[in-house]
Amino acid sequence: MELYFNIQTSSFFSYEEKERLKVALSSRLNRNGVLILSCSETRSQLKNKTIVTRRFIQLVTEGLKEEKERVPTKIPRAVKQKRLNNKRRNSEKKANRKKPNID
Repeated sequence: MELYFNIQTSSFFSYEEKERLKVALSSRLNRNGVLILSCSETRSQLKNKTIVTRRFIQLVTEGLKEEKERVPTKIPRAVKQKRLNNKRRNSEKKANRKKPNID
């Protein structure tokens, strides 16, 4: 069972939604902008149809989701201090491995 869906000629989606779908599904579209889904998991044509339509609906809903803007967070002061303490301890450990400087 194969499902063909042309995003450009679809009257269901707005222009912005079509553009978002084109970007999200760009790896699955052919040169003409047609989404092709196929399924031959079962011997039943009806089951294959339902599987393909489920996949199509899932792809479209995932493609239309807007990603949340990332809010950058500050590194806590305690984390910075812990990292500096570990660096200092490590450098002292390595400095103690050197031969003593007798002058």
